[in-house]
Amino acid sequence: MDALLAQLEKAEALARTDRLGRFLAAPLRYLLGTGFTHLVYPLLPRAWHTRATAFFQQDMRVALPGGLDIFLTGTKTHPSEIRLARYLIRSLKAGDGFVDIGAHFGFFSLLAARLVGDHGTVLAFEPSPSSFRLLADNTRDCANIQAIRQAVSEKNDLLTFFEFPARYSEYNALDVGQYVQEPWFKHYPPREIHTPSVALDSFLNAMPDFYPALVKIDVEGAEDRVLSGMRQTLQEATPPVIVMEFLANRPASSHERAAALLFGMGYSAFSIDEEGALVPLSDIPAHLRSGGLESENIVFRKRG
Repeated sequence: MDALLAQLEKAEALARTDRLGRFLAAPLRYLLGTGFTHLVYPLLPRAWHTRATAFFQQDMRVALPGGLDIFLTGTKTHPSEIRLARYLIRSLKAGDGFVDIGAHFGFFSLLAARLVGDHGTVLAFEPSPSSFRLLADNTRDCANIQAIRQAVSEKNDLLTFFEFPARYSEYNALDVGQYVQEPWFKHYPPREIHTPSVALDSFLNAMPDFYPALVKIDVEGAEDRVLSGMRQTLQEATPPVIVMEFLANRPASSHERAAALLFGMGYSAFSIDEEGALVPLSDIPAHLRSGGLESENIVFRKRG
């Protein structure tokens, strides 16, 4: 654990440095990544699939521009994502089960697989065809990861899903109404696809030997639907910890309904501090406002 934390600290320092610092750390990589992102992609908006090395010494494929942070620094660089990585390192144990809902290219799935080891299991759900191709490639040689090209929702169904071009692939969602006022939306519109969805309870009922210690949810506005489909799991004798992205700049909607559902089932909310420890929260929106935060990964743990 100490070695991983030290590697993350090094990646975090690079993530926090300025452009000159990133250039000096890896000049050719910096020029290639930023040159493609700022010069080539605006003219020819097609993703560049390339290799990166995560801070935990795992090679993975990413699509630029969306994966530029991992390409340059070896980590997701948003402060809440760095704190989440530190929390996972401190919390996941060998043999644990981890569910990554909205796995994207698999950064957190691969980190979790390293932490839970050969006797643990990671379920990585990703409905976007473009992102799933990279996820499948990144996890192909990881025997303890199962990559699933499905959305997770309140029931087994066929859903309409919106997939953005590579620059905004992390915003892929079931509902794009939240983005239509963004200045970039008209330049990078999504394509509409149909994807199968599954309720997590239904999926886990078919895996009697698997139990999730932690479920990470990053689904851009479908959080309440995910949780509605896992009520049985949330009521288990040893319920999983839930980590959910909470957004400050969206209308009161899915993430607030999701938090209310968890509170109603006996969960309490926590922020993650700089050391990866949990800090109790009584008011999530107030926490985001006081810190000037646009988004934050909030941990929910059942009381008692």
